[in-house]
Amino acid sequence: MYSGNPLIFEPLPVKRVWGGGKLNAYGKVIPYGTSVGELWEVVDRREAQSVVRYGLLKGETLNALWQGHREEIFGAHLVNSPSPRFPILCKLLDVRECLSVQVHPPERVAKALNGESKTEVWYFLETASGAKVYAGLKKGTSKRSFELLLAMGHIEEALHKLPVETGNSLFIRVSHRRSYPRQTPGPSENDELAELLELTFFPSALKS
Repeated sequence: MYSGNPLIFEPLPVKRVWGGGKLNAYGKVIPYGTSVGELWEVVDRREAQSVVRYGLLKGETLNALWQGHREEIFGAHLVNSPSPRFPILCKLLDVRECLSVQVHPPERVAKALNGESKTEVWYFLETASGAKVYAGLKKGTSKRSFELLLAMGHIEEALHKLPVETGNSLFIRVSHRRSYPRQTPGPSENDELAELLELTFFPSALKS
């Protein structure tokens, strides 16, 4: 039975080559010398499941709660949700290196590539001086100019460069290109809420 108290899940560490070492500062236990770039705090996927850490529901998976206690835990308004899984993935990111540019295609294109569309919200818990992100195509960027910049390795010239500071948030809807650039000096932390998807599309995969 659900007591009504907040549920705390075991975080799932994910190694990334761009991961830093600052997640310990947020109460997370990261082994020294490992490049953990992401902690999945809330996830309901076939290959990754959040598990309740404490209380009467200790050991229960998020999917089991979604399937068996939906109204009790998530609310009556979600009882008839068609989603077989809890549709939000919450991550804590430690980004120290420049990430690749990724694309969030609309649902029609994503399905054609055997994927799903993806909308994200970022909240920046901590940023280095001069931190920035690339997000969205600049106005007037043509398909031809985009492909040329992609071929030359200068795709960032087609993207908006946005300065970010601690406490900023950013909403990234589908059909956007985005990337976290290298932070100098030091890493930044980013809390990310995303639709249930961990399939990444790169610009070259969407070329016709």
